[in-house]
Amino acid sequence: MEKTKVDHHASIIIIKSEDDRFVLGGYDKGYPWFPNYGQLIGGNNEVVKDFTPWDILRREVIEEISSVGKKDPSLFAEEVTLDNIRNSILENAQPYADFLVSDPIIEKELNGVKKRSLKPGRVRESVISVYESIIPNSTVSTIEKIIKDGKHFVGEYDTSWQGIVNKEDLLAGKPILAWCSPGMMSDYLRSILPNPHNGSVSNIGVIRCSLRDYLDDFDYIDPLIPSRKV
Repeated sequence: MEKTKVDHHASIIIIKSEDDRFVLGGYDKGYPWFPNYGQLIGGNNEVVKDFTPWDILRREVIEEISSVGKKDPSLFAEEVTLDNIRNSILENAQPYADFLVSDPIIEKELNGVKKRSLKPGRVRESVISVYESIIPNSTVSTIEKIIKDGKHFVGEYDTSWQGIVNKEDLLAGKPILAWCSPGMMSDYLRSILPNPHNGSVSNIGVIRCSLRDYLDDFDYIDPLIPSRKV
């Protein structure tokens, strides 16, 4: 059986309150492909650090919901508060589904040079493991206060978009979600979200136990797991 060539493996999480609001991270206005777009929290596999989809998710949540390593930690909430938020998200996390996604290709002129979001030698397709976490309303209230106070609870950059929205907001494109998140959230909500860049997704079933379990079906451009020594 021929394997499907994919770019990378990522894990992300749909964070929902008990009263059906959604907690999102996002990109800042300087991100060329999706400026000020919302995004599900998570990120890509790192070889040696990650051996399961859950490893990816846990590491990304710890890295993103933190002031540690940020250019200006004073722009973020106190680390003890962020630690409580991280714990609430991870303690309530459950697997949702794996998706085979095909990212949109965006072309823009940046500093007088025409560039594409898809770099040479890469492919649009990736595998994304999606989790969900239904967190207490009290945790969401803490996040709301952080945002109201002008601080950040999440972000790879100090100015990344962040917010709390409901289903109606998402259906109205407030905010529009980046990359293939519109398709995955459409699957989760059983409703169609705005998808202006036409990224496509396919639900391919349950999340597998180990990253090694994906190697029978997918050929990753970047190494998914460390190479065995001969």
